[in-house]
Amino acid sequence: MNTTFAATKLTEMLPQSDWLRFGVLLLALLAVLQIMRLVSRTNRTFLLVVVGMGTFFLFANWVRYRNEPTFLTPVVDVVAPYFPTKMREAPQI
Repeated sequence: MNTTFAATKLTEMLPQSDWLRFGVLLLALLAVLQIMRLVSRTNRTFLLVVVGMGTFFLFANWVRYRNEPTFLTPVVDVVAPYFPTKMREAPQI
């Protein structure tokens, strides 16, 4: 019984914005699972092409804007010279 009481107290301490983020994350996860179930019934080659294109566009975005996760920085550093990067604007004087 004490663990239930402790869990209730813990959930009361969480801000409302965290509950909203959790709800949005849960809905996004459910949407991704539904899309995966729908796509899994299609041709495997089509699925491979779609996943490959999505991965490529994500990686290209990371290289262009250099906003990759920190643990992937060594991989992006190797690939970055072969792709264009966003030019930094010179400060106006």
